[in-house]
Amino acid sequence: MKKLLFIDHQFHTKTLSSQFLLSILEDEFDVDICMVDRSIQHDSVDLKKLKGNRYDILICWQIMPDITELKKYFSFNKGVLFPMADDVPRIHRLEKWFSFRDFKIISFSKQLADKLASTGFHVHYLQYFPKPLATKATGSLTKAFFWSRSKDLTIKKVLNVFNDSGLDSMHIHLACDPQHHDEIPTETSNLSISSSHWFEKKDDLMHTIKEAAVYIAPRKKEGIGMSFLEAMAMGRCVVAYNDTTMNEYIIHGSTGILFEENASVSLSEQQIQDIQNQTLEYMHTGYKKWSKDKLQICKWIQEPSNPNKIRLFKKLTIRLITSPHKLPCFLSS
Repeated sequence: MKKLLFIDHQFHTKTLSSQFLLSILEDEFDVDICMVDRSIQHDSVDLKKLKGNRYDILICWQIMPDITELKKYFSFNKGVLFPMADDVPRIHRLEKWFSFRDFKIISFSKQLADKLASTGFHVHYLQYFPKPLATKATGSLTKAFFWSRSKDLTIKKVLNVFNDSGLDSMHIHLACDPQHHDEIPTETSNLSISSSHWFEKKDDLMHTIKEAAVYIAPRKKEGIGMSFLEAMAMGRCVVAYNDTTMNEYIIHGSTGILFEENASVSLSEQQIQDIQNQTLEYMHTGYKKWSKDKLQICKWIQEPSNPNKIRLFKKLTIRLITSPHKLPCFLSS
């Protein structure tokens, strides 16, 4: 059995957002897991434990470490990066991208996959779908659930968006991501507000989400969007900011609602029910597709990288030096 090293963000031991992929990999490979903080330092205790190890495959989940530094501790034959659209370096960190030029890229965001492919990376794209509920559970048609996670979409901003929505209550889950703090404003518009913090059991969180028919996606941009996808799999009417990956799953007015900056959302009970029905059907279809597509992951990560793609990326680096104004838009912003 081939040996694989999986490097992941320490915070994901709490959210378990990479567990679905680990379950796939562990069926095929002998997997070592290295959980690290936001950046990998050369004296990382976890890396010291790996010193002298040899791996057939290295997988970097969201984190983009210093590859040169990693090679001081262990060796690997193939590298695979799972980047997240809400957390990728831009032009001022081009050296980060260049160090991954011979890695396979697997992206759960089509927007990011297309941009990276046009830049010269060897990219595979697929969509993740959690298993949907077998039976419909409507929840209160006048209630919304919002998980406060990101500084880009604060409680205050969300309350402004839903001030005249037709809803009468909102449950706010105060379990923020690292380096983010949020609180419920003293003036909470015309909505009745309830709140919670981290639950000991995920089932308790899921039960609270089910009580509301409407689920507000917690970020303006997602790498995958596990939270809003699980809500869709429960048949919630998801209301989300119009960006990746939400707008790659949600068809506005059909499988959810998309809104723009400083917009206001208005919902009728009939509209919510129609979206719930169409969403569950959509998620059942998507889950069947994912059940087949996920079998390709272990195949993809063992394929050789395309040398033509690597040469194209090297040309991009020359363009950076000579004509930075001609770079792809996602690197020049």
